[in-house]
Amino acid sequence: MRSLRNSLSLALLIFILLQANRSVWGFEFKGFADVTYTRSSVDPGIDPGGRNGSFALGQFDLFLTQPLENRLDVLSELVVESNKLGDTFIDLERLQISYFFSDALKLHAGRFHNILGYWNTAYHHAALFPTTIERPKFLAFEDDGGILPVHLVGVWLSGQVATALAEIDYGIMAGNGPSLKTDQVRFVLDPDNISDPNKNKAVSANVTFKPSIPAGLGLGVFGNTSQVPIVDSSMSPIQQVDQSILGADLFYDNTLNGSSGLELLAEYYRFMDKDSQANTGNFISTAYYVQSGYHLTERFIPYLRYEQVRIEAGDPYFLKLGTTNSNRWVYGLRYSLNPNSALKAEVRIVDQVGLDRYNEYAAQWAFGF
Repeated sequence: MRSLRNSLSLALLIFILLQANRSVWGFEFKGFADVTYTRSSVDPGIDPGGRNGSFALGQFDLFLTQPLENRLDVLSELVVESNKLGDTFIDLERLQISYFFSDALKLHAGRFHNILGYWNTAYHHAALFPTTIERPKFLAFEDDGGILPVHLVGVWLSGQVATALAEIDYGIMAGNGPSLKTDQVRFVLDPDNISDPNKNKAVSANVTFKPSIPAGLGLGVFGNTSQVPIVDSSMSPIQQVDQSILGADLFYDNTLNGSSGLELLAEYYRFMDKDSQANTGNFISTAYYVQSGYHLTERFIPYLRYEQVRIEAGDPYFLKLGTTNSNRWVYGLRYSLNPNSALKAEVRIVDQVGLDRYNEYAAQWAFGF
């Protein structure tokens, strides 16, 4: 019965969105989806089904935007996805209203992707846009076991300032802080959409420099500070972590003036955590990735990526999340059938330091309409 209700709700949602797209309101409505096959050589004791190989529907991403007048617009991103039990549900990933005072000052309110790093603000939820099949593992969304607050509900100021030497993009966000909550199996990071677990708001900021020469280069710095309560199954606080995140990113795209060329992405994160209740000291953990791809033609892009996570022993935040030291190598090839459809294939070498080392093999067809 629950499955039937979910299916009927999904069908009704799609019908309403399609009608809205045709209505006088003139919503721009786009959809994105993917089908992915994954097989792993992981130890069957860790993942009994990993070696079987499985097909999976990815996130069904429904993107809508609407200008309400010259300076005011609304953006929404709804994602339909299934959990491991096969239940289908709808997540409101982004919903924001924006007012444009000028290019140098824009005000937004709602739920956003946090302005931490390049990936989280450039690619969002649609699998079609990133070169690779999936995000770097440590940048996974919160409900997929992610370790970063990649969503934030609150207010956001942003802008761009152009000079003869460079374009400077900036942003500052303030909103509900995240918390760690347990489903009686594991702790997960919750962005807290409807309430703030404490009085101190989470704050994020970034500044990105895009020099005029060479075209396509960008350098950014960013940070986030918040108090992260850890609550048990009865929603009672058991710990509180004072957390600061500092980082930097670099991106380069040499394909702006032609069909071939280099693309490069890199991000570095430094986590500074302190248990403010137990006063066990300060802990510093790090995560980074470096990714490179080369456009042999407009359609073919071979690529590779290296990811590393290093957790300081005793870090209370990562202890609860179950995060361990890891290294990941990703080798892949992307072929674009057209601007709205791409085939991707990857080999991943996963080293969970001190636990297991195994390979993953994946293929994906991502598309938009």
